[in-house]
Amino acid sequence: FINNEGGRRCCMPSKNLAFSAGGYNLLKSNDGGITWTRHPVSNDDYFMTISFADTLNGLASTVWGQLAKIFRTFDGGETWQHISSIEGDAIYDICFVDSLVAYACTGATNVFKTTDGGYHWNSEYNTGVSGTILYGIHFVNRDVGYTVGYPGVVIKTTNGGDSWELLKPNLGNGLDFYQVHFKDENNGLVGGEIVAHTSDGGI
Repeated sequence: FINNEGGRRCCMPSKNLAFSAGGYNLLKSNDGGITWTRHPVSNDDYFMTISFADTLNGLASTVWGQLAKIFRTFDGGETWQHISSIEGDAIYDICFVDSLVAYACTGATNVFKTTDGGYHWNSEYNTGVSGTILYGIHFVNRDVGYTVGYPGVVIKTTNGGDSWELLKPNLGNGLDFYQVHFKDENNGLVGGEIVAHTSDGGI
């Protein structure tokens, strides 16, 4: 990134509109990532991830110790508001499905879910896979989603997080996956120390 602004997670809600979070910065591009503008939010918060449900509604999370702050924008990243906090867990990734529903993964086995646009979060969505550190999460819609992490795990839900299935437990051979993205229910990528592709929903 230009001027050492940094970038840890990126999302593109449209062809030209892109956002990035990393360190103390939230960045926005209106030309597909060629140039970036820093939007000051807070000098005290370390941003880990960012996700947009559409071109206007976005969520970003920070981490400092064991406190994750959730920020929201309603105007395409021009202004941000601190709307909630999650104590005791570090948020590594967020997926904003629509203007109300979003999911977040932590450095543990549980997944957080909000149904009111990020103001309140429910942590009762446990993947049931012990010994994991979840780094990435992506939902195709409100029901079908994936979370990935250490040690090379890909975990899937088809009912909005009520239950989860571990897919191909040896896929990563013990190597970490940091990100996951699906363009539809069948076609997706997981990436980290290795990259893997599926065209059958991860089966």
